[in-house]
Amino acid sequence: MAENATDSIGIAERMSIFIFVLAGHWEWTLIAIGAALTFRVVFSKDGKIEWLISPIAGVGLSFLWQLLMRSMLG
Repeated sequence: MAENATDSIGIAERMSIFIFVLAGHWEWTLIAIGAALTFRVVFSKDGKIEWLISPIAGVGLSFLWQLLMRSMLG
C-alpha cells in the first residue's frame, strides 16, 4: 500500500454496515457487504485478504458495539 493512500472505500463500507446493523436492517447489511465485495472485485487492481477482513470487521465490531450498548443501557 502506498504511503499516502487512504482507506476511504473501506471506511465507507464499514460505516454503512455499522449503521444498518444498529438499525436492524439485515437485508441492507447484506446488500452493503455484497456491494463492497463487488466494488472491490470490479475496481481493485490487487487481490488482498483485506477484501474479506474489512466487511467482516464491520459486522463484528457493529455487533460488539450493539451488545456493549445494550448491556450498559439495558
